[in-house]
Amino acid sequence: MKRFVIICLLTLFTQEAYAKTGLSGWWIFRRPQSTTPKALVTVAAVRGDLSGVIYNPSLCATMDQREVFFFSEIGIGDDAFGGLLYGQPFGSNSGVAVGVVHYDSGRVLLSWSENRVLKSREVTAQRDTLGIISYGKELNRFFVGATLKFATSTIAEKDSAQACAIDLGSSFKPIENLWLSLVGQNIGFSTEFKRRREELPTSLSLGGSYLMKIKGHGLNLGTEMSYIIIEERFTPSVGLGFITDIASLNLGYRFNVEEAILHIGADISLKGIDLGYAFIPGRYLPNTHRFTVGYRF
Repeated sequence: MKRFVIICLLTLFTQEAYAKTGLSGWWIFRRPQSTTPKALVTVAAVRGDLSGVIYNPSLCATMDQREVFFFSEIGIGDDAFGGLLYGQPFGSNSGVAVGVVHYDSGRVLLSWSENRVLKSREVTAQRDTLGIISYGKELNRFFVGATLKFATSTIAEKDSAQACAIDLGSSFKPIENLWLSLVGQNIGFSTEFKRRREELPTSLSLGGSYLMKIKGHGLNLGTEMSYIIIEERFTPSVGLGFITDIASLNLGYRFNVEEAILHIGADISLKGIDLGYAFIPGRYLPNTHRFTVGYRF
């Protein structure tokens, strides 16, 4: 009875915290986001932002120097979320990225009755960790790549499950400044969690972006559409970025989702160091603040 109560309460807690619709689990596979809208960063390479390789491994082939990239966010209660990526180019047409992403939902006090005795215990509600390794290669304006992902999830410091998945990504540059992409994400399997298997958010994504030059500056327009297979749900998004020599401003908007609809961000680059911030207004949950730090060398 004790374990049953803990699992039920924590299932309700995580569902309320994320307030997501749909049937898929393993949110750690979809949660990593940057201070640049997904519609821009996952279709083409963005200066000082390595996070796109998590969603489109073919972008590894666009790296022209080594890079360390850290991202984090503050939003729901006392939870903690962050990730670290390292990218390494090989020659002029291929590259590798490795990284780790971690989520901790914070401590909660659970109370239950067992044999007519009231008991309580403070536990970490949920702790997830995701590891990735990506490789990408250019083949004459056509970029291909693959990512191997491994994740673990622990609830109430009691029960855990593991998941393994791959991403297959491609990007195409038919003309200068125009990028098109096709990506299959989170294709894999997971172990059972308390005799219940969480479905991976397997999806197919199409995207496109175009960079216009305006008096020495850049205006980046992007669109991306993901179809989450198990949920039979499309989640389109659009992005707009204005780029100068040392800074950029960006806006993003997502459709057919309940939270994190609007994205407002800014980035600044100084001598190989890239700093980013984004504000995501909440509808039902608190506002989210994202932070990124990158170092190119």
